[in-house]
Amino acid sequence: MTNDVLDVIIYFVKSYRNETKENKPNIQSNFKGKKYHIWNADYLLNQILRQISIPENHILLSEAAKEKWEQLNPSGKKGSLITNYYYHEKLKAQCNEPVKVKCYKGAETKEYKTEIKNGEVFIFRDVFHYEHTIPISAIIKELLKLDEKNNLNYDSVSCVLNKMYICRMLKEEDRKIDEKYNRSIELEEVLEKVYKPKQIYIVK
Repeated sequence: MTNDVLDVIIYFVKSYRNETKENKPNIQSNFKGKKYHIWNADYLLNQILRQISIPENHILLSEAAKEKWEQLNPSGKKGSLITNYYYHEKLKAQCNEPVKVKCYKGAETKEYKTEIKNGEVFIFRDVFHYEHTIPISAIIKELLKLDEKNNLNYDSVSCVLNKMYICRMLKEEDRKIDEKYNRSIELEEVLEKVYKPKQIYIVK
């Protein structure tokens, strides 16, 4: 078993720090007299971390999202569980009565509709949101601390990655959250100080 994923992350953490410190691309090659450079190691590290698979026990669900899902009782290609769906996937409501719910397009802050009727097709991400409970920026900050202390290894990186949590919540719940990025890396602190004041509670 190789550790390619951890090797890639360690490489980009080092590149991120060196690029910031020296203001030049640290990812570069010279092959047969031709130079190749890759800029923006910070952006690339951010995107890499967004593609890492999160263990099921680190994917949370808000009580409001669970309740609304049960009311909508949607059908889709992946079955009836909310945990099977992401982003742009289409769902068809199977509800006896119209369900009151705010729907948003992309990153817009103003809802475009507030009700879904029986038989109506809707996009998962218009109603529900995949929220980084522990922001990627907080994870990167911790990884950079490891590099600064010369403690950048498989064990330490794995420990930081294990801090990653995501929460499926209503899009309208996400729109209530003011503190998007400057959060603690500790789950319980985020739930208490960021979620709870906005009446966002996690299914136990």
